[in-house]
Amino acid sequence: TTAIRDLAACEPVRRGHAALVEACRSFSTTAISVMGTLGGNLCNASPAADTAPPLLVFDASAILVSRQGERRLPLEAFFTGPGETALGEGELLRAVHLAEPAPGTASAFLKVARVEADIAKVNAAVALTRDGRQVAQVAIALGAVAPVPMRARRAEASLAGRVFDSAALAEATQLVEEEIASITDVRATAEYRNHASGVIVRDALTTAWRRAGGGEPQ
Repeated sequence: TTAIRDLAACEPVRRGHAALVEACRSFSTTAISVMGTLGGNLCNASPAADTAPPLLVFDASAILVSRQGERRLPLEAFFTGPGETALGEGELLRAVHLAEPAPGTASAFLKVARVEADIAKVNAAVALTRDGRQVAQVAIALGAVAPVPMRARRAEASLAGRVFDSAALAEATQLVEEEIASITDVRATAEYRNHASGVIVRDALTTAWRRAGGGEPQ
């Protein structure tokens, strides 16, 4: 039941999970961010939910509770379709668990929308762990480009263990565009979403790399 605005101001979250803070700050209007909650955004199960991609890149878990007890579910398995979740009958989302990122990790969130407060046409988050000039670990997640918020696993695999340069970025961008399953609707065409997804993932990766102290990709 934590309000989106309160989450954005939470010091432990701000210290280690910048992408989640940026998602909360881009979240609709002030009135909605004051009243809307993290649990509400997730249980609504919109493919475009702004908090979902950053939580996915941080490998968040959903803590579900009912009269039968409590269970923990990877957030990636929580979303089962547009407006649908893995919540069972009589079950509630009690909490979301976030681990501390590994040392050298930085993150970023970007969103494309008609106006800042609107529902995303495309949104994306990345979390990247740097080891010198190489990417030790990376997670990439997107929203509004598939039936559920999704991880871009092939793009992640292409970057892991690789020197972070323009060639690596170009390959990851191409893989993102191939992995997603965009549709055309009232907000954007599938072609627009495909292109925008690659652009914002590239920019989010570059921002996270800079934040991790890596400077400009060569």
